[in-house]
Amino acid sequence: MSRPLRILALVPTPSEAAVRHAASSSKCAATLVSTPAALFGHLGESQWDLTIVSTACDHVDPRLLERVAGEQSTGALVLTAPGPSLQAALLAERLGALGVLSEPLSPEGLARHIERTSDEGPDLPLPSAPLEDGGKHELIGSSEPMIAVFSVVAKVADSASTVLLTGESGTG
Repeated sequence: MSRPLRILALVPTPSEAAVRHAASSSKCAATLVSTPAALFGHLGESQWDLTIVSTACDHVDPRLLERVAGEQSTGALVLTAPGPSLQAALLAERLGALGVLSEPLSPEGLARHIERTSDEGPDLPLPSAPLEDGGKHELIGSSEPMIAVFSVVAKVADSASTVLLTGESGTG
C-alpha cells in the first residue's frame, strides 16, 4: 500500500495499549474511540483499512455490529471478545469479519491481523476447505491440520454432542 494502514478501534481501556503498540510497530495510524457513537462518527468521516470492535464494550450488540459491518468505510473487520467465545466466533463468521481476538489483546496477535490486512487487502476472500457435507458449513482454513479438524466436525455435526475447538486466535 502507498500509505500507512488506517485503523479504527473501539476496545476496552485495558486493550488500548496493545492497539497503540501493534499499530506503531506496524507503522499504522490508529484512532481509538470509547463509544459506539464515536465509532460511527469516524466511520462516517473517513475510509478505514481495519476496524476493530470489542463485543465487551458497553452498548455493543449484534445489531450494532451488523451496522458496522455494513458500512462502506469499515474495511476489514476484526472482533474482540473476553476470552475464547464461540458466540463471538459465530457472529464474526456471519458478519464476514477477518477474525476474533481474545481480550486482553496482545500486540503480537493484533500485529498478525494488521499484517494480514496489509498483505491481502480487506476485500480478498479467505481460503476455505469444504466439509464432507457438501459445503453447507463455511469454515475457513486450508492447511492439513484444519482439514483434519473439518473432518471431525463433519462427523459430529448432526449429533447432539458439544464440541470445543481450541487454538491460538488468528493462526488458523
